[in-house]
Amino acid sequence: MDGFLQRRTRYGAWKERYFRIEGYQLKYYSDHLTAIKATRNDEGPYQYDAVGSAAEAIDLRGETSLEPTEDTQFLLKHGSRRLEVRLESQQQRDEWVKTLRAIVVEHGKRQTRVGTLSIECDGAYVMSQPEACS
Repeated sequence: MDGFLQRRTRYGAWKERYFRIEGYQLKYYSDHLTAIKATRNDEGPYQYDAVGSAAEAIDLRGETSLEPTEDTQFLLKHGSRRLEVRLESQQQRDEWVKTLRAIVVEHGKRQTRVGTLSIECDGAYVMSQPEACS
């Protein structure tokens, strides 16, 4: 999934960025937007080709939450990182939130507890198995 969305800067202004979901990462590009728009392609998994390097790549695994805020906006929280995004319509916002949440949930299902690491006072490491894995 990809597209041109707006991101709120730390100063409160909204700036257009090219966003792209690749695996467990949400990437956005702030440079070469005109060149990216010129690569429009209706075939393949992405509508556009990424040009240059991503300004930021957010790994959606781990502590990630998504909250629809106003009509066309959502807030992504990842650890201490906050990313506010605005789209053209509520339908677009809902599609992005649904897709991102599916990635976060899918990763959560794949995590399996395999054991517990304990450190004893003498510095020896002991690995123990949990009673029940779910």
